[in-house]
Parts: sequence; C-alpha cells; structure tokens
Amino acid sequence: MDAVDAPASGQRIAAGHTARATPVLAATASPGDAAVTSVRITTDVDRCGVAIIAVAGELVMDTADDLTAALTAYRVTRVVVDLDRMPFLDMAALTALLRGRDAALRADASFGVIRAQGLVRQVLHLTGMCPALTPAPAAGARRAAPRAVDGPGQRERG
Repeated sequence: MDAVDAPASGQRIAAGHTARATPVLAATASPGDAAVTSVRITTDVDRCGVAIIAVAGELVMDTADDLTAALTAYRVTRVVVDLDRMPFLDMAALTALLRGRDAALRADASFGVIRAQGLVRQVLHLTGMCPALTPAPAAGARRAAPRAVDGPGQRERG
C-alpha cells in the first residue's frame, strides 16, 4: 500500500487512511464574554494522493492557524477544501486558504476550494479570490473554445 508523507508531524500514513482533527474551541470575544467559536476540520487522504479537507463551523482569527496546519500537513498531489458547512470566514481564514494554496503550488500540487455557500461565497467574490481558489479543470478535460461577446444583447464574435 502507498504511503503519504505528513512532514509537519514527521508521520507517514497509509494512503486511503483518514486523519480526523478534533474540534477546536477558541474564544472570539473579550475574556469576560462567554462567546466561543467551534470549528471542525477533517482531512481525508485517498490512495491517489488527494487530500479533501472539510471545514465545519466558523473559521476566524482564533482558528485559522488550524486550517493552515491541515492544509500543509500532507505531501499530496491535490488539495481540495470543502467549505459546504462553513457559514462564515474572516480575513485570517482567507489568508489561511491563500497560504495553503501557495504551499500546495510550491509542492507541485493542485489546490481548489469547493462548495462555498452564502456569506463565504460572497466574501470570496467580493475579495476577488474566487479565480485563485477555484480548482483547475482536470488534465485532459475538454473545454470549449472561448468566444468573445461584445456585450449584453450583442451577437457573439467567432
């Protein structure tokens, strides 16, 4: 069975093994406040070297380092971050995603964020980060030739 390196911890795990992070509870308000943010980050690495990192909960400044650690923990060929269960992110979380993307690209791995919903999707669009965080099409995938369009209601040009 193949193995995947986890350089941050020095561990090697069998490909296909599922590594699950425990929930992180972090205070997000002043010390006198009882507000706590819970986030769960799970990582599944398949035997093809694809890491799927799912984030559930609010990813904010106090928990963003946990995402950075998860994004850079394994040497894989592809990193996919599933944000379907993440209702909110702040700039620290966005920075963590960009750091993870940069680390993946430096390691010659592809990187992409999928299933961003609601406010998270809006933040990614408003900050202009969607193109940088959108997964690239699979190698060899057929794409239609781009066509230029003059504008709304105009005919397409060749």
